[in-house]
Amino acid sequence: MPVTSPSLPARLSPFVSAPSVRWLPLVVALVVWLLAGFSVAYWALRWVGQSPATPVPVAVSAPGQVDPQAVAKALGAQAAVSAVAPTVAPTRYVLTGVVAPAGQSGGSGVALIAIEGQRPSPYRVGAVLDGRWRVHAVERRSVVLQPVSGGAAGATTLALPTAQP
Repeated sequence: MPVTSPSLPARLSPFVSAPSVRWLPLVVALVVWLLAGFSVAYWALRWVGQSPATPVPVAVSAPGQVDPQAVAKALGAQAAVSAVAPTVAPTRYVLTGVVAPAGQSGGSGVALIAIEGQRPSPYRVGAVLDGRWRVHAVERRSVVLQPVSGGAAGATTLALPTAQP
């Protein structure tokens, strides 16, 4: 049975009984002290827990060997990759990747070529490398370079490195 108190407004008297009015300040004080204690504990743990970051050692594994024929077959290659007899290429150019359309030979495509150990850059058919060589044709696993000044006699082929079993 609700007890009305002269200190409570008349509209709150049905919802608040006399015992809860006595405990309300105690509950509020308890909640305030708990929040203060949690705050002190949080900041104390933050202050004590600060230490210099130590790097975690990472295990390095050797890269796995890739069979280019199996990858080509898995990606839907129709015919086997034809073997190209590469000529001696200039040692300052390294072929790192090829994007050649299937079914076309040499007419279009892009080759990723690194010059003197720098980052590889994309070169389309007809692009000039270092002002000395022009990309003549892009095949599936090789690129044919021709000298800018000369004809086909001085052509050289850069081939992708083959996977070692």
